[in-house]
Amino acid sequence: MKGNNYFFDCDGVVLDSNKIKTRVFTEICDLISKEMTAEFVKYHKKNGGISRYKKFEYLYFELLGVPDRKLVAEASEKFHKLVVEALIEAPFVAGVKAFIEQLSCNKDNNLFIVSGGDQSELRHIFKMKGFDKHFREICGSPRDKISIIKEIYETYAIKDGVYFGDSILDIETAKYFNHKFCFVYGYSELQDWKVHVANNNSPAIRNFLKEELLQVSFLQLI
Repeated sequence: MKGNNYFFDCDGVVLDSNKIKTRVFTEICDLISKEMTAEFVKYHKKNGGISRYKKFEYLYFELLGVPDRKLVAEASEKFHKLVVEALIEAPFVAGVKAFIEQLSCNKDNNLFIVSGGDQSELRHIFKMKGFDKHFREICGSPRDKISIIKEIYETYAIKDGVYFGDSILDIETAKYFNHKFCFVYGYSELQDWKVHVANNNSPAIRNFLKEELLQVSFLQLI
């Protein structure tokens, strides 16, 4: 059986963790500038898949007018300390464990995590969950997603793939590489996701349970 390449975002696609990160972003912004919290959280939700470093740059540089990278680094470190244990305990998206295990049974398949989360943090979390063995690479920030996939292409001599995501950035990244794309909406915090999915003519699934996967034509061959 011929192998394929599968790219998974993490938050809201593999782990049910979007709400965890939103809670932590909210807590940190409340401490920094409570009057900016609503605007900052709105930006965070709209820009899923972008690293925390970029988001805290937006808070300090754009919303507060304080272009101080030391403050950005301090906020990012505080975020790490608050979020990492919660992510280790975060549940998997419904059906995704069985789906990934099925894909990884075919040794010709290549599975990758491509996330806006911190790379070292992601690798630690998946190792603690005992689930890292299913992926060729677990990749994240500070590199952006396009840079990550370009490097994966070079390393593994591949040039196509199926991409699962839940954000505008995921849609744009999949389009950049001409990947087959599937939007996972059941855990996404993107409010107008239906508009973006329709504009991209992409299939959408609530989760990875069998009845959802059967709706996606290019997954029925798996």
